[in-house]
Amino acid sequence: MAVTERPPHAHSIKRFGPVADYAGYWGPVTASVDWCETNYAVSHYVAEFFNSTSNAITIGVGIMLFRRARVLGLERRFQLAPLFLSLVGLGSLCFHGTLLYEAQLLDELPMIFMAQIMCYIAIEKWPQNRYPWLPVTMWIAGFAYAFAHVYFRLVVTFHILFGALMAPILVLPLTFTKSDPILKRAFVVGFATLMASFTAWELDQIFCHHIEQLYLHCFWHIGTSIAGIQWLEAMMYIRLKHIHHVPGVRLHTRIFGIFPVIHFSAKSARHIGSAGCVTLSAATAAAVAACAAAAATIDIAEPLAESQLPTTTHGTSSGGGGRRPSALDLSTMRPQLQQQHHQPLSALASQPARPLSAAGPKLFSPVWVSFSEALSQAISRPQTPITAPPTPIDGERPSLRLRERRADRSGM
Repeated sequence: MAVTERPPHAHSIKRFGPVADYAGYWGPVTASVDWCETNYAVSHYVAEFFNSTSNAITIGVGIMLFRRARVLGLERRFQLAPLFLSLVGLGSLCFHGTLLYEAQLLDELPMIFMAQIMCYIAIEKWPQNRYPWLPVTMWIAGFAYAFAHVYFRLVVTFHILFGALMAPILVLPLTFTKSDPILKRAFVVGFATLMASFTAWELDQIFCHHIEQLYLHCFWHIGTSIAGIQWLEAMMYIRLKHIHHVPGVRLHTRIFGIFPVIHFSAKSARHIGSAGCVTLSAATAAAVAACAAAAATIDIAEPLAESQLPTTTHGTSSGGGGRRPSALDLSTMRPQLQQQHHQPLSALASQPARPLSAAGPKLFSPVWVSFSEALSQAISRPQTPITAPPTPIDGERPSLRLRERRADRSGM
């Protein structure tokens, strides 16, 4: 009796849609699930055309949220979560386009890492990291699960683990909604969007033979992308408003109250039109606000050397033994600068005049120097005295009088 060799990745395939008559460009299905869409019905190179191309929205949403997190100057985890959202969209595109097991891993494993990062965002609710060991633990656990998932095909375990990670993501941020009705509305709308998407995902599997042409799995991709926008935008607002206490931060809802959008007051920030629908730089806003608050004392402050700048543990490293203070710490540093480098007004009488650009400390040099030089030029520019126009003679038109003056000058 001949023994047939077991093909690679031999396993049972859970099929929801009709079986295609032929295998397309990518060959037979090796993934653990074949979704509700006829394979290679549109293109010979794409197994599930609509389920695959709908992930372009997820990729675009992740890129947009990544740029917003960078513009707002938030911590690295707020940038990693959108990046993994884009990776999920890219992996899902490959998965539905090929129905290969390797592409399925590109879809499912980034979902676990993205859920872990979002869970850490929901847990860490203090200005300084209260649980510095938690990210390392999550990364180790994530890679350990990825290793087990690759070799043992933990399909059921994957759904259980992902659902368990979603619980703190949805529950923990609700503690900030008691005093903020707009934030509460944003979370309610986001949860409703996620549940509607999950319902479409379930109906697509249960009633596939009757509603295949509705392509409800595409609505699952689009709905989860919208829910990702709602959740991450709300968490960015919580981080700025309730944790870092940045002044002038508000949360508005746009497009029928579906999309929450972060706004800053006009006094403390400026609009940046190239980074999203409504994007505002929190770092720039705080820097401008700090410069404006310190403008009254900069002209009587001595220039600070690089080593004299106060250091802080919040912000990016600038080399040496300390860290360059971030924009969020500028308002707390101003009293220290005034106390250490303030001079009495009587001491200014014996000092020679100096340009405004030399008076500002190096901390504000990128903004203050250019502004002060322009202001100095405007002040030192000779002013032309403005005189009132001559009063015309009674009954004489100004144009006629002007022509007579020109004629007199030419005759001279």
